[in-house]
Amino acid sequence: MENNNDKPLELKKLDPKYVVDQLMGCFINANKEVSKAMNEKVSDEELEARTKIFLGDAFRKCNVSMENPTKEGILKAMDECRANILNTMGEKEGSEFVNKYYIEMKDLVDKMDDKKSEDK
Repeated sequence: MENNNDKPLELKKLDPKYVVDQLMGCFINANKEVSKAMNEKVSDEELEARTKIFLGDAFRKCNVSMENPTKEGILKAMDECRANILNTMGEKEGSEFVNKYYIEMKDLVDKMDDKKSEDK
């Protein structure tokens, strides 16, 4: 049996928790950029709290567990988030953020080990 921990990240099968954590990190970074662009002074703690609510709402709306999602579930939630961002920021500005992070996250989801996870 192969040891997944000895492989470089690009060859590992990623677990759902890791992928959701990375998605959260991407959204936190995007929120920091948006706040900075709008000259809004928001603490890191507030940005993290906002992001957890935003992402949690997207997962719930798609009926996907954040604790044990499937690849398909994460992709549904990502699409929901993308739609929310475009609706909130507008097509032009929203697309810049979506294009910057979506492809990176999609690559992680594609590497996800989907055997143990299931939607709720």
